[in-house]
Amino acid sequence: MKQEKILNIRLAGVNLRIKTDYQNYFTFLKKYFSRVIDTSSCEPDIEIESKWIKGIFGSKIPELPKEKLKELSAIGSNAFLGQASLIKFEKIRKRRFVFEFDYKFNKFSLKVSCCSKGLKTYLQSESDELLSNLSYYIIYYPLFWYLESFRDICVLHAAGLIVAKKTFLIFGLDGVGKTMLTLGLLRKNNSRFISDNLILYDRQKIYSSLQPLKVRHQHKPLVPLDKLNTLASYEWRTHYGAKELVLEEKVDKGIILLPHFSKVPS
Repeated sequence: MKQEKILNIRLAGVNLRIKTDYQNYFTFLKKYFSRVIDTSSCEPDIEIESKWIKGIFGSKIPELPKEKLKELSAIGSNAFLGQASLIKFEKIRKRRFVFEFDYKFNKFSLKVSCCSKGLKTYLQSESDELLSNLSYYIIYYPLFWYLESFRDICVLHAAGLIVAKKTFLIFGLDGVGKTMLTLGLLRKNNSRFISDNLILYDRQKIYSSLQPLKVRHQHKPLVPLDKLNTLASYEWRTHYGAKELVLEEKVDKGIILLPHFSKVPS
């Protein structure tokens, strides 16, 4: 029987307890969230259980216990909804995952299951980049739902940084230039990196999601190493985190930037 590992973290004022029986994933989480590990004995707001198990994914949709089926209604071909629960089947890179959401006694819980047959082939080199992608489903999405539902904190698709005591939020779709603009602003004096890609906002403060700045290798000379630490390097990109961690920042004066592509005149 696999030994279950437990990690408690605190992000944007929310306590999360993460349980997993996959050692490599636990090691990744402990490194990724090292700066927000919670050593207090506070009760978690969200409990997440990540299981890597065998033998339940033989059919297109795994069979559910009959007593559970009585409490659930099918929504489409891959989701079942109950009064305070949701079961969702999701394919991530050709591997089937089961997400079981429950909300009881003012506590949100999520159980994630993945078939471990052929897991090493699926994870290939078990790269942190792939485990980071899985964490969107396993950790970030439940956190975002909880923040918006119970804390009135919005999730913004934006990069965030501080320049000369002013908060900059850079919005835009993927590939529009948020990373390059962030790198340019970080080269200015009195600038600090908050978070890339995802920013949490409650109309008074912004909170870091701890998302790293992902820079293509050809752009590494633009990285201000006096303000960013190298977290990991992969085939195409290097991930950077803030040397001076900013978990939350009061927004007094803010500037919103919306970069966009321009067509070259013919």
